[in-house]
Amino acid sequence: MKFPKELQEFINNNSLDNLSTKDCSYLDKSLSQLFELDPFHETIQEWILLCDLKNLKDLSNLKELLLKLCDGYNQIGNLACNSSDYEISLECYQYALMLCPTSYSFMRSQLFYNQGIVFIKSQNLVSALKEFEAAIANEQQFRPAYYQRERVLYEIENQSKNHQFTHDWFSRNIPLLAEYCKKLRGLPNLHFLEIGSWEGRSTCWFLEKILTHESAKIACIDTFEGESYLNLEQNILQNVEERFDWNVALTGSTNKVKKHIGRSQDLLRNLPLAAYDLIYIDGSHLALDVLSDAVLSWELLKSGGIMVFDDYDKIFPDNPSQNTSIAINAFITCFAPQLTVIHQSHQVFIKKL
Repeated sequence: MKFPKELQEFINNNSLDNLSTKDCSYLDKSLSQLFELDPFHETIQEWILLCDLKNLKDLSNLKELLLKLCDGYNQIGNLACNSSDYEISLECYQYALMLCPTSYSFMRSQLFYNQGIVFIKSQNLVSALKEFEAAIANEQQFRPAYYQRERVLYEIENQSKNHQFTHDWFSRNIPLLAEYCKKLRGLPNLHFLEIGSWEGRSTCWFLEKILTHESAKIACIDTFEGESYLNLEQNILQNVEERFDWNVALTGSTNKVKKHIGRSQDLLRNLPLAAYDLIYIDGSHLALDVLSDAVLSWELLKSGGIMVFDDYDKIFPDNPSQNTSIAINAFITCFAPQLTVIHQSHQVFIKKL
């Protein structure tokens, strides 16, 4: 490898803020070749630090190269993150940030955001929060950072409590629920219905963040036995209801909660019509159960009320006819004259007309 030495001499002997077209072409070709051979070569690292220290990243004659290497480090960082090599991932994102021109605010926010995701995966929530805040400060329109910040803030808040949660199937939903339920927060006489409560993560969130008025109520339907397709260990399936009660008690709002223990297809038939402002469907995700829950719940929802389906993206590889989206799509199609879809991603929010 002769050219890294020549490249190093070139960098040492030339002013990088006043390069000719020929020099830029040489630098582009040489650094790009070296990057492909060894993205962590000391010559590249020294050049990155030099660009950062001398604030060269906004020079027009270097931008194309900077962006090329920035994108390369970002992609390596993503691969390392997906392979749980968090140290390498963070190192790559840091190099990318050093290279990224300050005028590319959205790209810089994406890099801060990527670092935040790494910290979430490595269970460092305080550092994750700082990265999401940096992403927002850099580009206020970068919506994903707002969503993750909301999720992390809630998790940090919960760390100081003595909750008995064994699984987290809920926190990814917090940003969407916070956005679409914010107008309901603190209103009097709100009534929610939750189909599928498990250990009470979603129940506790609704109680602490939305159903804050003393007159607000939530009805919770669950067998507290789990679903067979989850293949949960026996020790997890034991005492689910007791863990639900414990977690709800920590909110100080046990008086707002009404438990209905049993199958939703049986219990929904006995609940009052047009009584609920929001119905949260998160029980069995098999299509036949989701469709049944939706149809039986529809008349229980007030006009203008919101119905939320969780896990629209849930699939059953061995039984594709039961993919959750099949039921939700069928319900929306059949009841189209009576509803409007206000959001669709991994959750679906519909409003009853």
